[in-house]
Amino acid sequence: MFTLQQLQRISPLPRLEQNMLWEHVLGVSRVWLITHDTDELSAESVARYHELERRRLSGEPMAYLIGWREFMGHRFSVSPDVLIPRPDTETLVEQALDAIDGVEAPGCLIWARAAARLRFL
Repeated sequence: MFTLQQLQRISPLPRLEQNMLWEHVLGVSRVWLITHDTDELSAESVARYHELERRRLSGEPMAYLIGWREFMGHRFSVSPDVLIPRPDTETLVEQALDAIDGVEAPGCLIWARAAARLRFL
């Protein structure tokens, strides 16, 4: 059996990406990862992580691996069927909030617009 600490030392991924994948695989927070890094991991969890790590190393976007991407302070579900919201799009939304009222736009733009206007998300 391996611990998170042991596996993090040998992973070729940057630590942030490792943490994001482990959070996803284990269904835990970053704080949990830090405070339980010497706990033994199940073989199933390790195998799931290694599969995601392999896919990441082959170039698959992190958002597709974990199933979500933050945009304008909100989490949006993503899959290969949708475009991943990018940081530069946030800048565009911030500059054009008033200009997109009533205009058809990608779903993430509409939700970001509604959240900015209604401040309820």
